[in-house]
Amino acid sequence: MKIKLLNNTFFEITTINNYKLVCDPWLGQMNDTATWSYPNISSDKKILNKIKPNLIYISHLHTDHFDEKIIKNLKDKNTLFIIKKFRDGRLKKKINDLGIKNIRELNAWQSYKFNSFELTIIPCDSSTNKNHITDIKYDLDTSILIYEKYSRTCFYNNVDNPCTDKILKKVKLFAKKKYNKINIASFAPRAASEFPQCFINLSGSKKLSYKKSIISEKFNASLNKLKVIGANNYIPAGGNYVIYGKNYKLQKFVAHPTIKAMDDFFKNKVSYFNIDNSGFVEFKNGEIIKYYRSETKENNFKIPSNIKRKKYPHEILKKKEDLDKKFFKAKDNYLRICKMINIKKSWKINIFLYNNLIINNKYKLRHKNKYLKKYQINWNSKEKKIYNFNIFLEKKLFSKLINGSQNWNMSIGGSLIMFETFPNKFVPDIPFSLNFLRI
Repeated sequence: MKIKLLNNTFFEITTINNYKLVCDPWLGQMNDTATWSYPNISSDKKILNKIKPNLIYISHLHTDHFDEKIIKNLKDKNTLFIIKKFRDGRLKKKINDLGIKNIRELNAWQSYKFNSFELTIIPCDSSTNKNHITDIKYDLDTSILIYEKYSRTCFYNNVDNPCTDKILKKVKLFAKKKYNKINIASFAPRAASEFPQCFINLSGSKKLSYKKSIISEKFNASLNKLKVIGANNYIPAGGNYVIYGKNYKLQKFVAHPTIKAMDDFFKNKVSYFNIDNSGFVEFKNGEIIKYYRSETKENNFKIPSNIKRKKYPHEILKKKEDLDKKFFKAKDNYLRICKMINIKKSWKINIFLYNNLIINNKYKLRHKNKYLKKYQINWNSKEKKIYNFNIFLEKKLFSKLINGSQNWNMSIGGSLIMFETFPNKFVPDIPFSLNFLRI
């Protein structure tokens, strides 16, 4: 079995008899965000027609895992898609809407055999990687356990799943019982969130300090997860991108390690295989027989000028709307859902809208006080302590978000929206709750 990593968690897995499984295809621009694939910056929409996969696994509906432009360009609409059977059915509907009808939904822990592959969907049991206590729970992420019988190899692909050690221990026991052990596993060695780069109340030095500590946390978390599932071979995969468009300056603060930093940390601690950007490892009888590492000239990499200049999709909107009416309707929906969930924390969200949100050379907002409009949401629960959360975004983007034509979750994590928090404490439920602010 050959495991090739094209980008992020876009894997191409090939058996000795040339059956191919693709996981989470994504290249180029990431919808609903300010991010672009990296180090593979290709935007080849027809990549799947070159690979010709027999089946495709989509872990969840985030657009760096479910790239509609690539799937839309897939010629063979009868290709089998494997997804989890989610309660809301959104992912299946989105795939259906792209002309794909051959979709197999699997329940959590359900296995499915296809030729020499056996695939098992692993569920999510947490909303955050740091296991913060949250009232808002998401049935969103999945991981996949892949066994290939001819090479007798078991590969655990964690994807973005923030699952707890409880789930990982269950994966280990599941794999041991069925396949003897997990031969190789992938976990993200980097963060993929809006923190610290989008928090404008933090100084540049403070952002760099947070970046350093987050990278260290992610490195150690990856090692711990490998120990929990009992895998000796490690592929760093997931969370990789560059910021494109006018917010590209923020890339400096994104909590992504350099390749050298990963090499230095992992090489003496675990059997480490950095195959990003079309490298690969090949297995026979559960052992690695070949390893190819793609050369990435990271030190000389500069974001191409055409990507820096590229506009965000919301910027080209021309339609004028009555935002006041739509906001109050979306706000009613927001408060209704918060009440239904019974969120225990209290907060105040201030929303500042601009025609053109610009990051200056000091990584602050230019003309911060010259906003077009301000909206406010107060969520008062039983907890007396109130968290203040300010968000700054463009009016056209806000219009798309409350209309439901753009995803809050992706726009928040995708460096399109800036934030301030008082006190300076991350409360996941606050940005999570913005997903309810829509008509």
